[in-house]
Amino acid sequence: MTLIELMVAVAVFAVLGVLSWQGLSRIADGQARIEAELARWRAIDRALHRIESRLLQAAAYETPAAGRRQAVLRHDPSDPTAELGFQALAAAGTRREAFLLVDGMLQWRRWPMRETGGTPEADHLLEDVTGLGWRFFSEHKSTLTWPPADAPAHRLPAAVEIELELADAGRIARVFALR
Repeated sequence: MTLIELMVAVAVFAVLGVLSWQGLSRIADGQARIEAELARWRAIDRALHRIESRLLQAAAYETPAAGRRQAVLRHDPSDPTAELGFQALAAAGTRREAFLLVDGMLQWRRWPMRETGGTPEADHLLEDVTGLGWRFFSEHKSTLTWPPADAPAHRLPAAVEIELELADAGRIARVFALR
């Protein structure tokens, strides 16, 4: 081999090495992005599953003094936190719980008793939430407020729809059948 042939071979190997390194680097970057995206979608799925499982535990109860049933679900669309409050079955009986939006974080709050007295436990379910909305379906109509004015407070809707606006994933809606 001549010196020129040797230099051409080294140059070809150098170009192939640089291209291979760039390709492997892009594959590693792509894998990291996919893993981050997968982790985000898993967090979204966990939050929606938690909401569904707790809403399926919604239950009415009677106040001993008044002997009347309290509202199972409560939601006022004018509330800036978009809180959905409800009574749910728990190990120690019925307790008050709520899902709400606080500073871009979807939270799940649980009070130790049926009413909101005391300090609630709070879990952060999902980050980077820019909007939260609820819709309730009952008897071939939907409403944004629950309980509706023309229905008993202790009645559950047939289904509840949650609509999340996420900074990175856009709008996600899911409907949970309650009965």
